[in-house]
Amino acid sequence: IKLGFDFALGIFGQIGNLAAQASGEPVAMVGFQGFHMILNILVQTWTNLGILYFGVKLTRTRQANLSDFFAVGPYYLRALLVAIIISLLFACVTFICMLPFGGLMLNFAVNGGPPVMEENLPILIISGVIGAILLITLFTWISLRLFLTNVFIVDQDSGVFDSLRQSDAYMQGNKLAAFLIMIVLVMASIPIVGCTCGIGSIFYYPYLGVLTAVIYLMATGQAFPYRSSQG
Repeated sequence: IKLGFDFALGIFGQIGNLAAQASGEPVAMVGFQGFHMILNILVQTWTNLGILYFGVKLTRTRQANLSDFFAVGPYYLRALLVAIIISLLFACVTFICMLPFGGLMLNFAVNGGPPVMEENLPILIISGVIGAILLITLFTWISLRLFLTNVFIVDQDSGVFDSLRQSDAYMQGNKLAAFLIMIVLVMASIPIVGCTCGIGSIFYYPYLGVLTAVIYLMATGQAFPYRSSQG
């Protein structure tokens, strides 16, 4: 189902971009890009919630129905607000990390233009690389701290800020394990998804939902069929 939504969004984006470019109006192109980005956030939030809800139910009870994927309406607005908050947080982090690089670029461009920029290219490269490394590190750290936010929303009916706090609290001591698991999953997804032109997503997305549910249940100390209540 998620693969179908992703495919539909991709086709819609391609057609819309072509139509906007054909109009020759910069406003139309920028406007469609903004509209498509918002639509993508709205749809992806729903489908990601559906996968998590389905994964938690399947992992905990070994029983889940296709209808569970669409049963996330009561949680949607909260998850959408969480997505907006996290996006704003990432935007602020990006601005701060890349500020030295951007400041140097602007300074060199104003005070000499391309010749000065070429002369100071090593400084630009070093500042850019340091900023990028810091950005990736902070993105990963924040993502791991907030990894379980949406799961708390769909499983415990938590509020926006409660779910953020709960995820941060329960990921204490579990960030490294979750990071290593996700690295393995991403590496496995390259041949599964990439080499099958995306068809492998049929297997990847359900496994991702179940794996996230397993991390959540283990982090919160809950029992599930593959783990006894005694641990």
